[in-house]
Amino acid sequence: MVKRHKLTEPQRHILTLAGEAWDRSAQARHVLERDGLVFLDRFGQPRPRPEVAIEKDAKLLFARLTRELQLDAGSLPEWFARLKVVE
Repeated sequence: MVKRHKLTEPQRHILTLAGEAWDRSAQARHVLERDGLVFLDRFGQPRPRPEVAIEKDAKLLFARLTRELQLDAGSLPEWFARLKVVE
């Protein structure tokens, strides 16, 4: 069963931003799975890939935006956690 909620225009905007943050996190995760967590800089020293910070920031933003909408992990559909970015 799908619950329907009437959202105000600002709430729709926040929900859109949350979806974009989720997508950005998944995009960064895809790159990290493909390329690993670190790269070697010009001096041969291991450095974290920029996608590590991108994924972290996007997840934090998603959490904040869903909290703003008064959503918690229990109220999100189970399939939402399994979403992957389609390339």
